[in-house]
Amino acid sequence: MNDDTQYYESRSFRWLVADFVTETAGVDAAAVVTSAGEILAGAPQPASTSRANAIEGLASVVYSLTKSAGKGATALGFGVMRHVLVEFGDNYLVIAPVSGDAVVGAVVNEAADVGRAVEELERLCGHLGELWSEDLLGVLRRERVA
Repeated sequence: MNDDTQYYESRSFRWLVADFVTETAGVDAAAVVTSAGEILAGAPQPASTSRANAIEGLASVVYSLTKSAGKGATALGFGVMRHVLVEFGDNYLVIAPVSGDAVVGAVVNEAADVGRAVEELERLCGHLGELWSEDLLGVLRRERVA
């Protein structure tokens, strides 16, 4: 993958996540998290320390729930995880896989049509999955550190 392609794909990856948050009614935030707990993308983009901490907090919960759901599904013989849905007061957290190496967690508020938000999350995961590659993962990791 050349530098121009890497730049385009990493920008597209992040734009898709940001667009999902801004264009999907009732979705307040989203984070793409690797199976190792690394944040690859998050929206809304942190404009302040508190928003950055919110994305990190979301990523931490997404990582923990994904690990627990995966272990539980394996132990119970349920197969591959398709979604995790957790209700927190007036909000929902919906998690869906992008690839074997990453998931997206989205915060959906009480005013949302949760079913529609899940459909849009699945669509997002499909688009992110089309971009997904080990090369892209490496670029996203490097950009995150930089």
